[in-house]
Amino acid sequence: MKITEKMLLAGYTGICNDSITAISEIEGKEIRWSYRKPQDGQYRVVTEDRDEAADIRLEYDRVGDIPLDNDLSPKLIAVAREKHAGNCRKELGISAEG
Repeated sequence: MKITEKMLLAGYTGICNDSITAISEIEGKEIRWSYRKPQDGQYRVVTEDRDEAADIRLEYDRVGDIPLDNDLSPKLIAVAREKHAGNCRKELGISAEG
């Protein structure tokens, strides 16, 4: 099965206890993933903000990178911006203003 950003956002269920890795359910399977900023030196830093991301990295028991979808519906964009980023900020103790 080829996993897409659209599938991850549609199946979004929350975040892991590391406060930033997302959890989605696709076809009854738990998928853990994170948005990654563009390569800066040796590492690609995790971000909760889709607008900062270059792509998606599958985590834990899955391997690979997923390109960002260019044709997401406004509803799925809202999940990325509000639900996931909001969950991350809440877990990290950061207000929505910064």
